[in-house]
Amino acid sequence: MSRELSRFRGTVRSVVTAGEFQGVFTPVDSDPQFVVTILVDAVGKGTTEPGAGSAISFGIHSPSRTFGADSAIGKSFELEAERMDCDGVFRRFLTFEQPGQAHPETFQGDLKVGGRYRAAVKRGPEGVLALVEPLRLPMHHGGGVSFENADSFPELKSGDAHREIEFEIVRLRISQRSSETWLSLFEAEIRGVW
Repeated sequence: MSRELSRFRGTVRSVVTAGEFQGVFTPVDSDPQFVVTILVDAVGKGTTEPGAGSAISFGIHSPSRTFGADSAIGKSFELEAERMDCDGVFRRFLTFEQPGQAHPETFQGDLKVGGRYRAAVKRGPEGVLALVEPLRLPMHHGGGVSFENADSFPELKSGDAHREIEFEIVRLRISQRSSETWLSLFEAEIRGVW
C-alpha cells in the first residue's frame, strides 16, 4: 500500500448538500455535509490521480472551512488530496484540502502524509540521516524515514553533530513482511536546515 499527496489545480463546479447530490462521491471528512465537485485543470509533477480534465466529487464537512467564507463556485484553487494505492492501483482519496501555509509542527514521534515537521537529525552508523527522536509506529510495524533530497544539503553530509531540519512527508509505503509484521517507510523532502 502507498499513500501520497496528489497536488492539482481545480475549479469548483458545484457545492450541494450531501442529501441533494446525485451520484457517487468520496467522503474525506468524518461528517460530510456537502459535496463539492471539482474540475481538475492541471496536475502537479508525479500526480497520476486525479487526471487533468477529470471531474471529481468530495464529501466535505464545510465549504467555508475548505475554501473560505466567500462562494467557491467558479473559482480555481491549488488543492491537494492524499491518495491511497494498493498494489500500484489507485484505491481512493483519504483527504482533500488547500495546501496549508502553516508553520511546521515540532516532531514528537508521529508522522502523516502531507505533514510538515521540524526535528533534530543526525548521521547514523552507516552515514544515513536519521531522526534523533524515535518514530512511533503501529504495533507490529517496523519502519523509518527516508530523506529523498538529503544530498542537496551539504551541511548535513559531515559529522555526528545534531542539526535541525524542516521536512514534509510526501509518501508512505507500507509492505507486509510476514503474516503479522509490516514495514512502514515514510519518504520525506527536506525544506530547510538549521
